[in-house]
Amino acid sequence: MHSTPEARIELLRAERQPDGSHTSERLVELLRRGQLLRLRRGIYVPAQQWVEAPPWTRYEITIAGVAMSRAPLFCRETTLTLYGLPLLKTPRAVYARTSDPGSAKQLPPPGMTGKVPPQQFRRRYDAAHPDEAPLKPARLSSFPVKLVEAACPANTSRSELRGRIRDGTFRFPEVRLGAGSLHHVMGPSTGYRSEPLGLAVIDTVSRMSFAEAVVVLDAVKARNDVDVDSWLPYLRSQRQRARWYRAWEFADGRAESALESESRVVMDRLNCPAPTLQKVIRTPTGDFRTDFCWERERVVGEVDGKVKYFNQQYVNGMEPAELHYREKQRREALEGQGWRVLRWGKDALRDPRVLNARFRRAGLL
Repeated sequence: MHSTPEARIELLRAERQPDGSHTSERLVELLRRGQLLRLRRGIYVPAQQWVEAPPWTRYEITIAGVAMSRAPLFCRETTLTLYGLPLLKTPRAVYARTSDPGSAKQLPPPGMTGKVPPQQFRRRYDAAHPDEAPLKPARLSSFPVKLVEAACPANTSRSELRGRIRDGTFRFPEVRLGAGSLHHVMGPSTGYRSEPLGLAVIDTVSRMSFAEAVVVLDAVKARNDVDVDSWLPYLRSQRQRARWYRAWEFADGRAESALESESRVVMDRLNCPAPTLQKVIRTPTGDFRTDFCWERERVVGEVDGKVKYFNQQYVNGMEPAELHYREKQRREALEGQGWRVLRWGKDALRDPRVLNARFRRAGLL
């Protein structure tokens, strides 16, 4: 079995045709039949693709839909998503800049079923997909757009910056990203307007929890191509600076997933000894790279998420059963060399008592 590239979801835009007709009537009719959902005015997504998508993919779909309808200047978590940085949890809104202080607010998403009552849409969708679970009302809602003012450096007051925006002497920092920037969705042909990644990292991480910040900064350090130093003056308060530098010093570019980054934060909270990351251990069966390793205690730690067993990027075309079998062989090889193997997943991370008990049994606490 060979892995194939995952096809990106393509959104549909209502457009006028050369003969003078308009595709909006056809798209609205498909919505009435339960085949499409409306993201924004004139922008639609195949209903089944939206319904079956996980939250982070629905977030990407919403970003692309907003870009196709408004072409805003994206910032904060939305920019991080466009650059492919991992986030600990799916953002609650699509973030964009505004030059008008009065419009800095959260805009609710439009109804995804248009003029069709949601309950009626669900009946039609369920009738067209009898083998699937009934469509839940919560799936018929996209993400709001949160408009925020320009990021303001520490040596400039907010009122001064607003004045510069009004008189045209301030230009929002901006870059253009390609239509294929999002992993799961094809964006507008003109691409995405976005803040520079370094500014988005500074502006976002300084507002995050420690765990959220470490997830982002581990990935930033792994890239080694993100200019953050130029944007450090945008840390306006002592609290923001303290949060930033604590997370930056803790971050380690060797972490290879958000779960690994979060695991390191939980270990730190439990006063667990700092592990070696990505250590390669040689065995008669082969060489194995480990997520975490405590050499003195002869303990190996592995954090597993669902994506590891079902995402083609990680399984390399293998069936989940084959992957589990190889993991079993790997574990037996490590244990044969005197290593104790600890495994945990997202649920254990969210209940540190579980890891506490496992680490104690392994002599790490």
